[in-house]
Amino acid sequence: MFDKNTANELHVFSPDIGRSGVTGVPPTEDFTFANFEAFKIPQLRGVKDTAPYFHDNSAKTLEDVMNHYARFFFPFIVLSDQDKADMVAYMKLLR
Repeated sequence: MFDKNTANELHVFSPDIGRSGVTGVPPTEDFTFANFEAFKIPQLRGVKDTAPYFHDNSAKTLEDVMNHYARFFFPFIVLSDQDKADMVAYMKLLR
């Protein structure tokens, strides 16, 4: 867990402008940054049938998703191959 205003705070910056690309509301207009670098994330039910994944369709399989997160969160969270396989198997069960 990362807490704001502490040494553990984590900021992730992306070149993707997020929801502001759809809404047309730049961060300088709403002053909350609610549309900038923000994404509406869907639920996981039926996720095995909704490939490709991520807002930019960059992950073709659930295994690609797990590999992405294993790289993204390393070294804060270390996922073994078995951890990733277990999570993929769980997601494939969600209906």
